[in-house]
Amino acid sequence: MRGTAAIALTLFDHDTPVWLDHLMAETSEVTKWLKFHTGAPVIADSSICSFALVGDACELPELDRFSFGTDEYPDRSTTLILQVESLTEGPALRSQRPRHRRHCRFAGDDQAAGAVRTARHQRGTVSARHRPRAGGR
Repeated sequence: MRGTAAIALTLFDHDTPVWLDHLMAETSEVTKWLKFHTGAPVIADSSICSFALVGDACELPELDRFSFGTDEYPDRSTTLILQVESLTEGPALRSQRPRHRRHCRFAGDDQAAGAVRTARHQRGTVSARHRPRAGGR
């Protein structure tokens, strides 16, 4: 959760509406923290949010509930922030922005990998590849 808090403090402000999944919205503590520390409005309509905080990648809603932006304004898409157990263990994931050659590699749990694969098929901006485990497994 500390990683998500750091992301929120870095990216959120009063102009960036945030949507919370049911796990994040379960208690009012997350909403109170976000409003106090970032000023970001927490909204119920996922189609107009700038960021979506997802505490359980298995429960990720259909991605068409979020904004994909447009080719002219890709910055108007929703950025999904998924909670994962680890960034070093699990399937290898790769993130790449549209029309950019540089990419970021990281590892995530199987739930996050499934969510990333779904996003890749819908928009083509993120990919997930399974990295064989040490020892050939």
